[in-house]
Amino acid sequence: LEFYRSPPTRATVDDNLDKYVGRYRISDDLTIAIRLDSGALVVEAEGQLPMRLTRTTSGFYAYEARAELVFEETGGQVTGVTIHQDGEHTGKRLDDALEGATP
Repeated sequence: LEFYRSPPTRATVDDNLDKYVGRYRISDDLTIAIRLDSGALVVEAEGQLPMRLTRTTSGFYAYEARAELVFEETGGQVTGVTIHQDGEHTGKRLDDALEGATP
């Protein structure tokens, strides 16, 4: 998400957050982990502090990073994520995503 854009509108959608938990390969040198912490989603990249995600109308927003995460779903399964921060960065969910959520 470019810095000139304001944060997206918050949504109050009751969602199954478990389906987003897992690891996502964004690039050869960046894998992020999405995990649940006290009922909220948290994103963490290796070497960075965890950031709480806020639900928006189109995905989730990490205020500390000024980034929006929009998840892709196929047949009810989350298969990838696009991060909107200084452009678009798309990543696929790793096969072992359900085994743990550490970067």
